[in-house]
Amino acid sequence: MKKHWAARLSRGLCRQCGMEPIWRLKACLCLKCHAKHLAAGTKRRLLLKKKGLCTVCGKKPQDKNTKWYCASCYRSFLNRHKILYREYRRLVLNAYGKKCSCCREGTQEFLTVDHIYGKNHPIYQGISQLPNQLLRWIILNKYPRIFRILCYNCNCSIGHLGYCPHESDHET
Repeated sequence: MKKHWAARLSRGLCRQCGMEPIWRLKACLCLKCHAKHLAAGTKRRLLLKKKGLCTVCGKKPQDKNTKWYCASCYRSFLNRHKILYREYRRLVLNAYGKKCSCCREGTQEFLTVDHIYGKNHPIYQGISQLPNQLLRWIILNKYPRIFRILCYNCNCSIGHLGYCPHESDHET
């Protein structure tokens, strides 16, 4: 099995299934295989967590703020999540058009994912609102049309006022 992994890794493919990986980390897994990998490790992590040990390497954490990780594993965890967030965000922005659907703003740093029907609508029940998990859910569910890309100004305006000033048909 490890021979297959080495061959796939050398070609830049997911080591488990041979599909194109969504991101390139040491693990080199596609999104579906990464989800399976995480699920398999959950039992082990829960056992280590009960014992008060780092859920990655099993060492005793030094810092109480990082109670589930030792210092080196925590730094690695933060770096990995930054990379994943950037990659998930890039994929979602590409899928939804890379521009605000209201004002056509294209500066990546200003763009946000908007819940078209409002965050508390029943259609969004069970979808995590944490950034990495929300973006991952959108990717796994093939970019459903219950989300759109808005710039931060349009998103806040719609959230607070119920309309965006860029819309020409709102009443003042």
